[in-house]
Amino acid sequence: MKVVFFYDNLEVFKKISKGFTKNFTKYKIKEIDKLKDIVADFLILETPEKGLDKLINQLEVLSSIPYIVITKNISKKYHALHLLDILDYTELNNLAEKVNNCFKKVKQEEFSIFEITDVMQMISMEKKTIALRVIGDGKVGSIAFENGMPIYSKAIIDKQVEYGIESAFKIISWDNIKFKLIRIIGEIPNNMEIDLTNLLMGAMQYKDEIDYIKEDNEKNKRNKKDNHELDCESIINTLSKISGYIGISIFKNNKEICVNHINNSYIKNKYLKTYVNKITKLVKTMLKDIGFKKFDSILLATETSSAIIEHDEKNKLDVILFLEKNSNMALSKVIIKKIMLGIL
Repeated sequence: MKVVFFYDNLEVFKKISKGFTKNFTKYKIKEIDKLKDIVADFLILETPEKGLDKLINQLEVLSSIPYIVITKNISKKYHALHLLDILDYTELNNLAEKVNNCFKKVKQEEFSIFEITDVMQMISMEKKTIALRVIGDGKVGSIAFENGMPIYSKAIIDKQVEYGIESAFKIISWDNIKFKLIRIIGEIPNNMEIDLTNLLMGAMQYKDEIDYIKEDNEKNKRNKKDNHELDCESIINTLSKISGYIGISIFKNNKEICVNHINNSYIKNKYLKTYVNKITKLVKTMLKDIGFKKFDSILLATETSSAIIEHDEKNKLDVILFLEKNSNMALSKVIIKKIMLGIL
């Protein structure tokens, strides 16, 4: 396991670090912003109590690494998801031992023989208040439970922070992961309202859609022309498989309509056909009058449906994807971008 120290007082740091002779890195506490680029299993922070609230909030945003804080004259309680303990460095005689005990606890709480869904179901059945820390390749996530109910989720993927239900879907669907249990100190903010059954089902659907689209696009890649130009047919083949798909309009060369496609299930729905035609005409006018290349992305929504409009300057394409109201807009937007970049 890799341990990282952030310290303020060099003498205190020397006392603390005696038990860690291997595989650790140290930084001054004023270099805390470097944390977003650090991969570690355990953090130790030695700092004055002044400004500790701000520091803990910063840590919770920058990282999902479990940590302890060492300070002087602790005057109040601090609450955070990944905070294991706060120690007083006036008791230097037992400090190194206390730090080591926290370190050993983190090391022992790693699971490898269970699936993440099995552990989440055990937490739910036992009505535990605890958090799961999940570590993958280039990504870290946390899902917190209160009395067995999932209440909070945060994922850091390629240094980008995401919160809420969609971040939980992604965490649960990751492959090749390690995960640990983290005890929760104090209250954790609630950013999800969903029971475990629906959370797991949503994660399965998310993973199935991603896997299906990847598989389908691997076939498309093999059949793609050598110049890698995007064609309207391949875009429809991919996007029409997204859950909640209503239809699609594609413009080529910034104004010429390439294709206008509506899901067979909605062809008899006059309202949706009118909606699709209305938005298509609106975009056509935009392309003609001001040029859509001035926009990268636009989202439109009504009471029953939504539309994502994306511009691809390289291939001179403008794509309008029409979806049902409760469709996964964020995932759909990512899929369109990946198609345009030639990743899917």
